[in-house]
Amino acid sequence: MRRKIIIAASAIFAIFLLNSCATTTSESMPAKANSYAVVIGIENYRDIPPVDFAANDARVVYESLTKQMGYPEENVLLLINEKATRTDIDKALGRWLQNQADEKSRIFIFYAGHGAPNTKGESFIVPFDGDPSYIETTGYSLKLLKENLSLLPTDNIVVAIDSCFSGLGGRSVIAKGTRPLLLSESNPLKDALKAVVFSATQSNQVSTSLPSAEHGLFTYFFLKGLQGEADTNNDGIVDVTELFDYLKPKVAKQAKRQNVEQVPDLFAPKGKNGMKLMEQISTLPKIKLEGGAKSGGKQGKLPPPGF
Repeated sequence: MRRKIIIAASAIFAIFLLNSCATTTSESMPAKANSYAVVIGIENYRDIPPVDFAANDARVVYESLTKQMGYPEENVLLLINEKATRTDIDKALGRWLQNQADEKSRIFIFYAGHGAPNTKGESFIVPFDGDPSYIETTGYSLKLLKENLSLLPTDNIVVAIDSCFSGLGGRSVIAKGTRPLLLSESNPLKDALKAVVFSATQSNQVSTSLPSAEHGLFTYFFLKGLQGEADTNNDGIVDVTELFDYLKPKVAKQAKRQNVEQVPDLFAPKGKNGMKLMEQISTLPKIKLEGGAKSGGKQGKLPPPGF
């Protein structure tokens, strides 16, 4: 009788262990302490028209970083709307990252919001308090971002920008009374030799949104690819090339359906095309992409935006 009780107890314990192991597949990716990110989404501006779904873009990118990609929550700055002023952005992409990173760090930077050109064709991120009529003094230039990236001791850097800088519309603005720049310069981040840069558009195109999903068009397919759609060889890993090869035709096709020309671009230093962005995909929790705060969709627990 005692032996039967012991066997039964052992069986129950074994089942408990199996169930415990099964639940780990829905847990977040273990945090990698030496990982840092800055996530910026500006939907509602102080003085200029809004950018549809940019705040939702930033929130879901934050969730992907912290739940799927192993970025510790305390190492991710989430700057949304009024928390993304010119000073906030400069501090986050400059001194804050420089104070955190060492040669073994991995860095991720995401921006969703307006872009703007100046009269010389130079490209600027438009902060919450930015003014396209005075963009040199109120904007954050991509040249400055490139300079700040060059000061980081690591070359494991990924930048994703869901914006455009031509002034043609969409996620782009220009000073009132000026004309769009039909021959604006190429994205200066193309020569940011340390960083892999995913850009929502080619030069002179419009970055638009996908209202049905309540995301920027580029961001939606960027996140879908990371969730596993881009893992074409089914090895549980999404690398730079796989992600770009997935999202480029998806974005271009959907944009055409919306009567917009939008083709994403990729700038990858030599040897970085195989950089792993997501691993062990089958064990990661899924994040709801379609719908957000505007549709009543539930948001995960997020930190207060800002520092």
